[in-house]
Amino acid sequence: MPQTPSRFFVCFLLLTLFIACKQKVVVSTRNTHIDKQVDSLIHIGKKYPNNNLDSLLCASRNLTDISICTGNKKALVYGEVFLAQYYWLTADHKKSMEEALKCLNNVERWNIKQAYPYVYTIIGNLHKENANYQLAFSCAQSGLYWAQMNKDTSAIISMINLKAMFIQTRCEALKMPLNDTAINLQLKALKIAQSNPKFEELRVALFDNIAQHYFDNKDYKNAINYGNRGVALALKYNRQRSLTYSYKWLGEAWYQTSKRGLTI
Repeated sequence: MPQTPSRFFVCFLLLTLFIACKQKVVVSTRNTHIDKQVDSLIHIGKKYPNNNLDSLLCASRNLTDISICTGNKKALVYGEVFLAQYYWLTADHKKSMEEALKCLNNVERWNIKQAYPYVYTIIGNLHKENANYQLAFSCAQSGLYWAQMNKDTSAIISMINLKAMFIQTRCEALKMPLNDTAINLQLKALKIAQSNPKFEELRVALFDNIAQHYFDNKDYKNAINYGNRGVALALKYNRQRSLTYSYKWLGEAWYQTSKRGLTI
């Protein structure tokens, strides 16, 4: 018995739906693979500044290539973040600011909220190095706001520490009396960082900054204590740049202790 047109139409419709569903599965699988690749590069890129700036630039280029090939906006934004960071750490502040502002515009345009704290960190540091302290504080506060909105504990720790660093730098640059604001913020960030082992690496910068605070206040015992803790974690996580700061405050504290005939 020949098939009626209605039966033929139903079969054709089912076949079309099957093909469409299969294509969606393929596209979804491909997008999932790209997202994992992007997240992996971002994770690696966040590690690079402590050891290898050339690799940071490589991560930026890889993310940018993915963005060009796939249209992935997260890859676009973080490629720009890492490029701005590379220029900042290589002391090309003009290019760094240009890239960071372009990145901030794309973060807002594509609503990549996770990147806000990282972009504001770069822009804030650039303002700080040009003695634009009010703008630096504003960036630190904006970064902290987004870190809290994103419920990103790592970013919250970093932004509190950044705010404290800006306060301490401003006091030093303007020869203002040191107050307890910076150290209280650093100790607050340290308390959060010590709440979970997964934040252990974030404690390195905090130990360095706290050691500096105590050294500046001539509390050499605490400077040595935190300096030693900074050295131990910098070695554990191969944080070469951080290690130089740890040794600096540790060495100066021991020198002053010896010079003054103090006992620790």
